[in-house]
Amino acid sequence: MQRLTLPFITAVVWVCLLFGVKVQAQSEGSYFAHLGEGFTTAHASGGIKLNWRMFTVPAMPAICASAPSPDRLMPREDHIEITIGELFSFRDLSVLAVDAAGMPLKPVPIIVEIEEETPEIVALVDGEAYKQTGRTDIENACCEALALRPGTFRIRIHTLCSELVGSPHKEKETIIHYRVKTQ
Repeated sequence: MQRLTLPFITAVVWVCLLFGVKVQAQSEGSYFAHLGEGFTTAHASGGIKLNWRMFTVPAMPAICASAPSPDRLMPREDHIEITIGELFSFRDLSVLAVDAAGMPLKPVPIIVEIEEETPEIVALVDGEAYKQTGRTDIENACCEALALRPGTFRIRIHTLCSELVGSPHKEKETIIHYRVKTQ
């Protein structure tokens, strides 16, 4: 019975993650919604690799078995300012996984979440809206947003492998603060 329960619980957790179930952050009672999943930056000048869904439940044990376990996630910038009307990409975020000595590791699987605000400060660009801009690289639609009004919001990036039941990986996270300004 116990052998069936553990895989079942693991599957339920992954389904919740994959279908964007809200996760309550550890601090301040804010809610973060699933934005995408991907990998940390390969080098300090690059951006994260990000899509809505990059991993399947059956593939995760193999992906995580080969992933290093970082000491921390280090964003190039942890405070970013944008202007109302600006279209921006979360793929431009640079987040390195580093060891205890601060040395970069190979890219680590991550989950990227956006803080929910009411009324919305930014609008995520969906596929149809993205097509209306005349762009044809529809795979980028998941990761772009339009700044709507002044305010602040946060992006939470955390390691993915720590969520596997029995994983030796410890959860690491970083928060990036955005400020939308009028000019």
